[in-house]
Amino acid sequence: METGVAYGRSSAYILQALHENQKGKLYSIDYVFRPWQSKQAIGSAIPHRLRYRWELVFGTTSEKLPSLLDSLGMIDIFFHDSLHTYKTMSFEFHQSWPHIKQGGFLISDDAKGNNAFHNFCVIKNLKSLYLLQESGIDAAMGILQKQS
Repeated sequence: METGVAYGRSSAYILQALHENQKGKLYSIDYVFRPWQSKQAIGSAIPHRLRYRWELVFGTTSEKLPSLLDSLGMIDIFFHDSLHTYKTMSFEFHQSWPHIKQGGFLISDDAKGNNAFHNFCVIKNLKSLYLLQESGIDAAMGILQKQS
């Protein structure tokens, strides 16, 4: 599951992996936030040949995430890449964590842009991994693996 699709570059990579593994489905939540965006632009970079394993849920994560997680039960991976505010990130982490399978992952784009990822790790007493990007110290992917 992912939040935040935009044009779907990350989604396309995930869908390619699902295609090659011949299993899995990607559920994505996204919404139009900027005046120049449109619903039709969401996921427009995803090749049509990969869309058979993709379901777009249109709306905000505050509206759609809890019910989608409840309907899915357990998930392997949660990938945050939607609105990078403390409030949204914290909400998504706390909502998704109980639904992530043992050995599964919570991944956050721009994890060092605010303290949401760090504070979540402290509250849950979790050891995190940061993959820093060359573009700057705030550009980091935060990764958690659920151990128990």
